[in-house]
Amino acid sequence: MRIEKINSDIYAAKYPGQKQNEFGRLIKCWKDPEYLEQFFEDNIEDFNSGFYNDISIEDAIFETIEEASAFEQKVLQLAKGKDIKGLESLFKPLSEIQKEIPYGNRKAYGTRRKSWLRLYAVKVPENGYLITGGAIKLTKKMEVREHTTKELKKMDQCKAFLKSKGVFDQDGLLDFELEL
Repeated sequence: MRIEKINSDIYAAKYPGQKQNEFGRLIKCWKDPEYLEQFFEDNIEDFNSGFYNDISIEDAIFETIEEASAFEQKVLQLAKGKDIKGLESLFKPLSEIQKEIPYGNRKAYGTRRKSWLRLYAVKVPENGYLITGGAIKLTKKMEVREHTTKELKKMDQCKAFLKSKGVFDQDGLLDFELEL
């Protein structure tokens, strides 16, 4: 695994065998009509559950592409300005238990009111965030679908990796990123 700096206080994991870090990979997938069509078709039962209203797959693809662009800009804009409160408002605790834990799991919602886009991150002490992955989340709980369960595992994998390398704050994360 590699850690790549996105901007200011945001980093992204780059897993073995990947050409891009998770942030770049996700944005690329979320803007790819073929990827999105396959995803929605593969998850048609969840897609048609009614939570996100009754829209066609074509409309969902269009909305996801549009939202992915806005979400990318929002993340990059907040990261650019050293806006700690903005980043904290973007990356919310995954659960109440995670609120005060060092290396707590975080989630960021897309820009729409009822967004299915999620970025997942680990909060590094001193307000750094390591994006570990993301998903199109169509269910209430992550544990009920394989693709979102995988994201939970990636957060745990990244926390273990950081601890094994002795990264205990954002300076350590930056030092480690520079050494790669």
